[in-house]
Amino acid sequence: MPRMSDEELLKWIWLSAAAYTAPAAANTLLKYFGGAQGVWEADEEKLSEVNIKYPSLTARLADKDLKRAGAILGYCRANGVGIVTPEDFFYPEGLRRLKNRPVALYHLGGFIDFEQEPCVAVVGTRHPSDYAVRCAKTVSLDLANAGAVIVSGLAAGVDACAHKAALYAGKFTVGVLGCGIDVVYPKENAELYAEVARNGLIVTEFPPSTPPVGSNFPMRNRIISGLSDAVVAVEGSERSGALITAEYALRQDKFLFTVPGSVFYSGCSGTNALLKLGARPCLEAADVTEVLAEKYPSLKADRKRAPAPGKDGEENKKGKKKKLFSSGKDLPQSEAAIPPAFEAPEKPEPKEPGPEAPEAPSITLLNAEQLALYTRLGSDPVTPDQLAAGGDVRKVLKTLTALELKGFVKRVPGGRFAAISER
Repeated sequence: MPRMSDEELLKWIWLSAAAYTAPAAANTLLKYFGGAQGVWEADEEKLSEVNIKYPSLTARLADKDLKRAGAILGYCRANGVGIVTPEDFFYPEGLRRLKNRPVALYHLGGFIDFEQEPCVAVVGTRHPSDYAVRCAKTVSLDLANAGAVIVSGLAAGVDACAHKAALYAGKFTVGVLGCGIDVVYPKENAELYAEVARNGLIVTEFPPSTPPVGSNFPMRNRIISGLSDAVVAVEGSERSGALITAEYALRQDKFLFTVPGSVFYSGCSGTNALLKLGARPCLEAADVTEVLAEKYPSLKADRKRAPAPGKDGEENKKGKKKKLFSSGKDLPQSEAAIPPAFEAPEKPEPKEPGPEAPEAPSITLLNAEQLALYTRLGSDPVTPDQLAAGGDVRKVLKTLTALELKGFVKRVPGGRFAAISER
């Protein structure tokens, strides 16, 4: 595959900067016009011919100024930030298959072949209990030692525990951001960010300088599950972002696991509810590796648990701690692994959330039958007959009505139904 020219790449960056809040709409336009060059060449009248249900995006794309795209490209080149588009060989196939695939991926670190490496997402609350911290560290450490790549969101809490455990094992890990590549969030994760950048991969669909606004994280979660073969939810309430990642895993036909928690603790209510919806219990890493072993025969985890690292490391036999991170002498190097803030020229980035990221009710409100039907629905309306596929149409219609009453689907003209949100 020939290398993309800078002129072509600028059009992808331009589209990414204009449409990152609406990736499904952007992909509709890419398909209609045959690529980013075609979208850039289309005037507002031509753009309006495509029903993307997002008028403000059409207005933004009518502006063909490439100054901002050029500034982003120059910034990335100067700071070692890579840019991958769906036309590139290394664009992950798990994301390429999504209707709302990212238009561009900005990254630090080296890409791996996500189709050949066993990848497991470990996700959970930003405010974990001591139990969840221990579970996240133990499961992630054992998975990493078994040969799995740990994928998470580089957030506080369970995400940080998962990444640190993988690094502690000396293994590759992938952090997916809900902000620009030059934004460290939360700030206390600066050294973790630098370690992942040096020893793994940091990736984001959001252009440089994009702030970590709330609507970005549900979108980010589809990338976490899209890169992974399995998702392990460690701890989370019914409104936890981990449940959004779980929903994406079900939509993307990924294996979904959850670590059982106390029935008396509300912080576990969401992940415990996933068990009732069909998630597999994860009591140890081997529960995950045994399921993935058919695709990845070399992936093995003993049923005997390895001790989880402590706050900074793990005590060795002599009682000395093995530090996960250095204390001070390598700090300048850590800072160097974090790119400087991108100074965005002129036009601000779009702040309004796209139609892909509205508030949606928790899937824990559904029973297993309703969840199975809901995850088959997308934003394109379908009839009950299409969903039944020769089965009991009345049963499908009854389930759709229940989903409509609970706020998950909407009825459109022609007796058709569509999901209100694909997250």
